[in-house]
Amino acid sequence: MLEFSNRLKNFSVNFSETGRLLSEGKKLGIACSGGADSMFLLCSVLAKFCNRKDQFLVLHFNHRVRSDSDLDELHVKNFCLEEGVKFVSGRPDKAIRKKSEEEFRKMRGKFFKKCFREEKLSAILQGHHAGDARETFLMRAMRGSGLEGLRAPREDGELDGVRFLRPLLGVEKSDMKEALLKSGISWREDSSNSEAEFFRNRVRNILIPEMEKISPLPLKKCMARTRKLLIEDSDFILKVLSCETKQDGRGIVASRKVLENAALLRRAVAGVLSGKVSNFGFSDWFVEKILGNPNSMLKASAGAGFAVYEPLRGKKSGRISFEQAASKTPSDNSNIVRLAEGRNKLPDGSEITVRKKALSGRLRGKIFRGEVDDSSRVYLSESAGEKGFFARFARVGDSYVPLRGKSERGVSKMLAAKKISSLKRNKIPRVLIGEGKIAWVPNLPPADFAAVEEGDSFAFELTFTPTIS
Repeated sequence: MLEFSNRLKNFSVNFSETGRLLSEGKKLGIACSGGADSMFLLCSVLAKFCNRKDQFLVLHFNHRVRSDSDLDELHVKNFCLEEGVKFVSGRPDKAIRKKSEEEFRKMRGKFFKKCFREEKLSAILQGHHAGDARETFLMRAMRGSGLEGLRAPREDGELDGVRFLRPLLGVEKSDMKEALLKSGISWREDSSNSEAEFFRNRVRNILIPEMEKISPLPLKKCMARTRKLLIEDSDFILKVLSCETKQDGRGIVASRKVLENAALLRRAVAGVLSGKVSNFGFSDWFVEKILGNPNSMLKASAGAGFAVYEPLRGKKSGRISFEQAASKTPSDNSNIVRLAEGRNKLPDGSEITVRKKALSGRLRGKIFRGEVDDSSRVYLSESAGEKGFFARFARVGDSYVPLRGKSERGVSKMLAAKKISSLKRNKIPRVLIGEGKIAWVPNLPPADFAAVEEGDSFAFELTFTPTIS
């Protein structure tokens, strides 16, 4: 570790906040998968703060999706035993249904949150590096993110009540590996990093190498500068926003300057709707409505409640808030229908029939060969139906991740691609599960999270019968 400590002087590692917290006697977690980046982080922390090992807890989450994942856990555990630092590991509560980046992230997040609370940690250090920042920038750009998304990941951020510190964002992974090799420190290679099914892997292994070939200037240097400028702009906008807004117990009160400036207003709206609306299409629409007439009241259905804008007369300001729906159903809209097993009539006279069916070999084959006519019928997993089905009609911003999709798509756009007229689109119901997530829209494939899987023995068959026009 002494040799590694000498090499650490050559790296741009930001341990200022880590050191401050330790000096106050705080306890910190270190996320370590066993890969090169997280092992470099662990070694850097132990080398820099060798006299404070008792204030650290190494956190390892074993996803158990690879045959050698137990060896990763053992590698980190043995390293911690040799270095005299406390180690704790976590595993999935149940078998993983879908192998996806999002699912893995949720499981790790749940584990980190549990450790953060139970161990009374002040922050968790993560090994995100310069390459991660480049990949995230491109991924967010392809999803239509604004400044806040493009500048991610942050050196100091919070997610679901857990504070994360990322001191390695100025370090390249290739340099990390070289330092570990020269110091005789081993790490574990994750074979899934080469699999093309993950979005991040395709960006890392296909897109960035091609960009490096055609870039007229060094790509890494240029993207690092772009990110630096984005952070500066983002910080300035947020500073102005903090001076022009305030919390009043019901929501955010924004000054006239905010209400007439798209950049400021968009962030104010995002601050209110974060975690409540998953589709940025609704937020964009809401911002445009306020910009168009900041003197008019606006209330629109959003997720499990309502996004509300209220002009404050005489104060040259307006309040942006979110009202939770009083009903425990996905919305308090009177046209919401709870779908019971059997025939269910909707307000316009159309019907949705729900039946639970055993998955015979023949039916299973039809489902997985795509031979089910999704214009009128769909099969959803038994687990999706446990929370209950509901139906409602169109709302602005409706979207979901379709079967085998990688990201959310707007329902209206998908229906338009099927050559369905705008008049008919609004008459097609949205089938939801209990918390309000769209599981199916007739004429479209089911949502990826609700689709039948190979191991399912039963499924819910939903049949849509439109009104006769």
